Amino acid sequence: SEEHDVALIKVEGLGQNLSPVKMLDKYGSVAPGQAVTVMGYPGVAPEETVFRKSNDPFNRQTQQTTIPTPTVTSGNIGRIILPSSEKNHTYSGFGDSYQLTINATGAGNSGGPMFDDEGNVIGIYYAGKSDERGTQISFAVPIKYGIELMSITKVQ
Repeated sequence: SEEHDVALIKVEGLGQNLSPVKMLDKYGSVAPGQAVTVMGYPGVAPEETVFRKSNDPFNRQTQQTTIPTPTVTSGNIGRIILPSSEKNHTYSGFGDSYQLTINATGAGNSGGPMFDDEGNVIGIYYAGKSDERGTQISFAVPIKYGIELMSITKVQ
C-alpha cells in the first residue's frame, strides 16, 4: 500500500484442506483494553531443526533443515492511534494503528494476523519498538487496509 505499512502476497499450492480466516473490519468498535492475539514467527524465537532422510538414490545423506516455529501471543489493544488529519491538524508517524500491549512479538511477526476474542482477523502486525530499558510496544494496522488491498472495498 502506498499509504499504510501493509502488503499482499498470494501463495499458491498450499493444499485444499486449509480454512480461510474471517477478516472483519471492526474499526469503529475496537477499544483500548480489548483482548487480541497475534500469530507470527518472531525472529528471537528458538530455531527448530529437523533431520530428514533423503529419498535421492544418488545422495543418501541426511539433510538438516531449520523450520520456522509459529507463535501465538495474547495481549490487549493499549491505544488507538488515529490517522493524520489536516482537518484536525494532527500527525502521527505511525499513521492509523493499534498500539498493543504484546511484548513477545517483534521482527518476524510482521504480516501476521491479529485476532479478536472471537477469532476474526481485525489487524495485521507490522512493527515493534523498544527503548534503552527494554520496554517494548507493538503495532498493528487495522484490517480495513488489508481488505482494501484485496480490492474488496475502498477505505474511506
